[in-house]
Amino acid sequence: MIPYNELEETVLAFNQISPPQYSTVLPLFAPLDFNLVIRSVVEGNTPAWVYADDPSHPRTALIWNRMDAILIAGEAGAADCAWVREVILNQIVPNARERWIPGFALSTAPAWEPLIPSLLGELSPEPAGRLSYRLTAPAFNTLPPLPDGFELRRIDIEILSSRLAQLEEMRGWIDSFWATPAEFLRTGYGYCAVTGDTVAAWCLTVFAAGSERELGLATVPGFRQRGLATCVAASCIRHGLDQNQRIHWHCFQENRPSALIAEKLGFQLERTYSVYRLSI
Repeated sequence: MIPYNELEETVLAFNQISPPQYSTVLPLFAPLDFNLVIRSVVEGNTPAWVYADDPSHPRTALIWNRMDAILIAGEAGAADCAWVREVILNQIVPNARERWIPGFALSTAPAWEPLIPSLLGELSPEPAGRLSYRLTAPAFNTLPPLPDGFELRRIDIEILSSRLAQLEEMRGWIDSFWATPAEFLRTGYGYCAVTGDTVAAWCLTVFAAGSERELGLATVPGFRQRGLATCVAASCIRHGLDQNQRIHWHCFQENRPSALIAEKLGFQLERTYSVYRLSI
């Protein structure tokens, strides 16, 4: 075990780099490239804090999407471990706590994976499996219908400016994954199911890079098991495929409802991968 408590004086100078420098760390994250969030950050579609030991010629880098995803890649020497520990415990965790983020999913390049339990023991690292799906063709020819009393709506400026119940929760998703609603409306898209004056379910773009998009899905408790999630997700898929986009879907391995919807809609399981859950 590396005595991290003895490494305080070995921390290298490290830098939180600026968006024009993000592309310099991209080669380090090649082993994790199936996570679209990386290229979404580099292309400026996802707000993030990005760190590197050397902004011009990085050997080690860390990306935090200012939500629940942290990714680490590059060399894993003692000094590298020390500054990663410093960044996570003394910069990222305090900011996340201020915004009521309960924890992180930490993805690492292979060299880092065995080091995490001792490196970040204070955050109770817990291994967890995740599923990565890709879609090239949908498993439906026509959109599945909504139940009676529900209306399918494109998420646009009109609906974002409305006073629908649960709108703030849906807006919270957009505010979490995008710099502004305007950025979401320009680069992303989404659909929701509305009944009366309430948003009941939604599916929307959470990450975007080039011609690829990753989707996120939610149904308000009390409206589940009615086919709403399938319908709004299918609408997003149709929209993306009409734009010749490649669609991504990720979920935790134990999240069987999400996996079942993905498979029902025609997604193919591309890989199972491991992350660490960190509690703060």
